[in-house]
Amino acid sequence: MKRACLFIFAVLGITTFVPSGLAQTVNVTDGFNSFSWVADQTGGDSQTLAGTSNILFEEGWFLIVGGQSTRLENTPAGNISISGNNTPSATVSYSGITTATGAVFDVDLNYQVGSSPSGVIDLDIDLELTLQSAPPVIGSPSPVVGSLINYFDYDINGASDQTGTFTNTPVPTITQLDPESGDTFSRTGVGANAYDIDSFSTLIDNLDAGVLLDSTPDLGLIDVTSAFQWDFTFFPGETSFSVSAGGFGAVGVPEPSTLAMFSFLGLVASLKRSRIRG
Repeated sequence: MKRACLFIFAVLGITTFVPSGLAQTVNVTDGFNSFSWVADQTGGDSQTLAGTSNILFEEGWFLIVGGQSTRLENTPAGNISISGNNTPSATVSYSGITTATGAVFDVDLNYQVGSSPSGVIDLDIDLELTLQSAPPVIGSPSPVVGSLINYFDYDINGASDQTGTFTNTPVPTITQLDPESGDTFSRTGVGANAYDIDSFSTLIDNLDAGVLLDSTPDLGLIDVTSAFQWDFTFFPGETSFSVSAGGFGAVGVPEPSTLAMFSFLGLVASLKRSRIRG
């Protein structure tokens, strides 16, 4: 069903998106593995391991403040900029994101692909959220509270019969598995406060409605989509908050010792880049 919807969207995109020429795509590559993301549209994303086809269907970030959800991709095109494209590290910047409460934020998203053995990708994602202006208040300033959510959808065997698992050792990790082939993809969420694993449309519809993650996964054979959530509080005078996520993709199932090694290396790289500031 999702593939059919994707085809319909692609046909509509011929008349809706292509003539505008406004699509802004960030691409990071080390020459073997790559990650591409359309910064101002839903879909059109890709992640490719060395010698394999695309495994990513959709990627997105949500900012939820005051119970209202804002997709970063809906930021006006003039407020989106990309630097360092087609290199191992690139940054997407969103400015002037106004939420329902009146708080205004800037977001810098840095994606970096590491040089990894064939068949494995080391992807690190750093996000820095800056509070440009707090909502107007009467009396003493109040803290600005909200959540950042990274939504991702890997179709490693099409659009059905996948399963997802969550582990919290040594850091929060969601792994999507194709039971038939054994192909897996894992993503980590360093310091995440919540997570979710649910079927396509259910999870993203909830995020659009401002529903926060409940850490209660659907672990059946479904069309798996997943998300990590980071909660933040800006007390008066504070303006910056950062999160770090990452992951690696493996074709087939590595030996347990090899898988553990890659997990450890990915964790070390993510922790080095993690910048949590109160």
